[in-house]
Amino acid sequence: MELKVHHIGYAVPDLDRAIAEFMALGWSVSSVVTEDALRQVRIAFIKLGESVVELVAPTAQTSPITKQLAKGSGAPYHICYEVASLEEAEAYLKTKKFIVFKKPAVAPAIGNRRVEFLYAKGVGVIELVEENHDN
Repeated sequence: MELKVHHIGYAVPDLDRAIAEFMALGWSVSSVVTEDALRQVRIAFIKLGESVVELVAPTAQTSPITKQLAKGSGAPYHICYEVASLEEAEAYLKTKKFIVFKKPAVAPAIGNRRVEFLYAKGVGVIELVEENHDN
């Protein structure tokens, strides 16, 4: 199974402030800010060279990002991998002791592609995003 890094997810308390601070470091915004009501977050993708970071800020106290931020200030919290098939990747990763904790759902910030979140003790949280089959 082939995994390709799509982006690094970075939890931030204030999206606009984080964007400004990353831009001061030479990053540029590579997407419009998207509000994801299902996940209770605002998201922006930023880019520096080939590197892509997803800035994720909570929009409600019940957002999973609020819990993530309670562990400390803004920080990377997941790596997202692009895969050909979520189902095939999930089956493979389960054999490697990964546990699914967010079933596949549409992600507005990634062109409504399906994403899924898994966890393994030694790795932490990973996100899978299905390849864009429209191309």
